[in-house]
Amino acid sequence: MELDALALLVLPVMRITKKTRNNYQGAYTRYLAPKLGGIEIALLTSDDFSTAVSGLPAQTAYQALMVGKSLLREAKSRSLITDVVTDRCKAPRISPCSSRFLTWDQLNSIELGKYSEQILFLALHGLR
Repeated sequence: MELDALALLVLPVMRITKKTRNNYQGAYTRYLAPKLGGIEIALLTSDDFSTAVSGLPAQTAYQALMVGKSLLREAKSRSLITDVVTDRCKAPRISPCSSRFLTWDQLNSIELGKYSEQILFLALHGLR
């Protein structure tokens, strides 16, 4: 069974929230399916998954890797594979960093185009 077929079979019935399902389907479609979708799940290696997520931002790579892990764990529980190769993949380190925000004076002095009034309103009310 190819990874695409497994995803079509498993993702709709996983016991996860609707939002998580949408996130998983999006991450699978964007990041895993183009590179790994046509490969038989028994032939996939941890290097395949590591290569598929390399070059992505850490948070995105982490999410894509979690989708792969969930799919392969489900495949193992259905006796389609004997080893979950994604368990050997090192999850990317997500390092939170502080975000810099403009002061009101800085924001007010910038030309923001046709949406400047709306942006200033949102900034004034603390909305981002």
